[in-house]
Amino acid sequence: MAEQVLNDYPIYTFKPEELRLGGKTFEPDTITMQVDRIVVQIKEA
Repeated sequence: MAEQVLNDYPIYTFKPEELRLGGKTFEPDTITMQVDRIVVQIKEA
């Protein structure tokens, strides 16, 4: 039941300022689930 309710529900939403660094803008790319963490790779937009 919980899986159906939470399907496609974001667990985190990046703020635009969190995806800017050194005058460049980035966006989330690959998301990998690990035993003890979630790894989000970013790429330049």
